[in-house]
Amino acid sequence: MDLRKKQRVVLEALEDIKGRDIVVFNTARMPSMFERVVIASGDSTRQVKALADRVQEKARESGARVYGVEGEASGEWVLVDLGDVVVHIMHPTGRRCGSSLKNPNAVARLHVLAVSARLPDWAEAACADYARRMPRGYEVARIEVRNDKRLHAALPKGARLVALDERGKDFTTAQFSTLLNIETAFVIGGPDGLDEGIKRQSALLLRVSSFTLPHALAQVVLMEQLYRAATLLIGHPYHRN
Repeated sequence: MDLRKKQRVVLEALEDIKGRDIVVFNTARMPSMFERVVIASGDSTRQVKALADRVQEKARESGARVYGVEGEASGEWVLVDLGDVVVHIMHPTGRRCGSSLKNPNAVARLHVLAVSARLPDWAEAACADYARRMPRGYEVARIEVRNDKRLHAALPKGARLVALDERGKDFTTAQFSTLLNIETAFVIGGPDGLDEGIKRQSALLLRVSSFTLPHALAQVVLMEQLYRAATLLIGHPYHRN
């Protein structure tokens, strides 16, 4: 289907269910697998789900293929993949966390800051490998500090803070990938958890797993997800829905 027609179908579907704050970004010049990103808000999780359903219904009626849908279970943030058009439909709280989409043409600097002693060899090797493999423009600066005081001093000025916390939000990989479009610092606490002041400063509390993970393994999981999210954004086949 023609890209403009597909975009028009999406916008009409969102307007049918009274989607709010609808924005369209032209991402054709980005190194990604899609050409348009459409963002809309719903007033409730029920409306978010209804908007996503309507987009899928109208797309199929017009002959467009729906490649995948993520986030329907929670209804806080649903992604509808129509190939060259990707639609993000969010509850307002999720949209605040996803403010990275304000400028999708900017490639971010990413930081991982961790309060820890030296990682075990196996974890350091895994983290270093994912950092080495990051696509150009998505390089990760890894910083280890010994305590919370040094962590405060090491926080990059102007970067959005995302704190890893067991009570944080669960994101799919597609949702997580939207955090990579502006400079972001991912912060991991020590064995006793993360400083409450850092949590209050953070734009988002993020949970990397429902399981309780050792500190070293949590860093490996985060680095793998950063790599996976970056490859998703550039269209690399590493990620599979």
